[in-house]
Order: sequence, then structure tokens, then C-alpha cells
Amino acid sequence: MQIQAQGHLLTASEDDRSLTYRLLPFGEPGRTNVGTITVEAGAVTVPEDVSGLAVNLEHEFKKPVGRFTSVTETEDGLEATIRVARTRDGDDALTLAAEGLRTGISVEIDSPVIKAGRLIAGTLTGAGLVVRPAFENALLTAYDMGEDTDKDKDLN
Repeated sequence: MQIQAQGHLLTASEDDRSLTYRLLPFGEPGRTNVGTITVEAGAVTVPEDVSGLAVNLEHEFKKPVGRFTSVTETEDGLEATIRVARTRDGDDALTLAAEGLRTGISVEIDSPVIKAGRLIAGTLTGAGLVVRPAFENALLTAYDMGEDTDKDKDLN
């Protein structure tokens, strides 16, 4: 069995083709493919070498678009950076993130142990870039478009 639960985009860089996400928020109920659960710090085992973990589109393992470069447990949740492949799907993934059209990420956790609506154990095995996140705050929070060449432009 595998759990799929969403996080949200924190930053994106087209220059180095990286996307950084809050992969899995802690203490926040999320509607997953196995029902509503809450995750606390320490519940998910993260492999020492995450570079072998693939990131795909909408959990379609036949549509890989990148790999993890780092996963860090913070006070608020698991944060992850992925490097997006130089492919048509990878280019589209970066553009859709920039346009706010696909800003969510859905963590893939194998061997989950759930008790009373809480994930107490599981292993990170990958993720899917998604349109609709399970967690309320799983929305785009920042996007780095590079240098501002039009300094007088009103952004409001």
C-alpha cells in the first residue's frame, strides 16, 4: 500500500531547473488517497540518498520529470528540492509552476502505518507534481522569475 499526500511549492528557479517544496506539512490534516490523516515529525523515513527517488506528473510513474536533490525535516514539515529534467515534460512542469497552474507536490509513502488518523510510520519513495493538493495551504508561495528588467512595472 502507498499513501499519496500533497505539499506545496516554496520556490522555483528556471535557471537551475529546481523546485523547492514543503513536501509534507506536519500537524495539518490532509485528504489523501487513504482518507484524512495528520503527520507528525519523525513519522516518515527518508532514505540517506534521495537522488534515486523520481518525481513524476500526477503519480504517473511512466511520466517522470525529475529527481530529488535534497529532503530536510524542519519544524513545519519535510522540505524537498527537486531538479527537473531537460525534457518537454520537464519544461512544461517548470512553466506550469511559474504560471501557478501546477504548484502542488504529492508525496509517495510506502509501508504506511496509520493509527487513529495519524501516520506514525512510512518510507518516502517518490512524489508526483499535482494540480490539486490535499492540504489547505498547499499553494504556490513564491516564485523567483530572475532579474526584474522592468523596475517601474506595477505588480499589483
